[in-house]
Amino acid sequence: MSMFKVASMGAILSFAAIMPNAYAMKNGQKFKAWTGECQTVKKQKFCAISQVVKNAKKKPMLHISVQKEKGIPDPIMVIMAPNGVELRAGIGFSIDKEKVGKFPYAVCNPVGCRSIFPITKELLAKMKKGSKMQFRMLPFGAKKEVVLKASLSGFTSALDAL
Repeated sequence: MSMFKVASMGAILSFAAIMPNAYAMKNGQKFKAWTGECQTVKKQKFCAISQVVKNAKKKPMLHISVQKEKGIPDPIMVIMAPNGVELRAGIGFSIDKEKVGKFPYAVCNPVGCRSIFPITKELLAKMKKGSKMQFRMLPFGAKKEVVLKASLSGFTSALDAL
């Protein structure tokens, strides 16, 4: 099982107690650049939408997942970055080159470093209208940030399926 598959299932299951369990989505269902990921635990189905972002050498660098939590109006974005990032710098986030913010890393484990933040109504509107997301992270000891791009193609239909 790949590092990012383990990370995504861990992210989904970390919210299992508070996520809704009535999903129309199927595991592996494609929504252009996004993929539905579902796991059944104790007869309850938990789903998220995700995308793996690769660098120029086609190496997986980020795993992005979006999930909804029962009783919380805003979806949650979970970004899994590789170990070796400068934790104090956080991860920068832009939509179509407009800076949205910088988010801290919540926890690191052997799989990578995770940043978790709510997608506010304002941010959600930008994501639905946008075409690209850019993530900026600083490798530990480096002076220059690495910028990775992800597609928003299919995001709205994927989110609606959650």
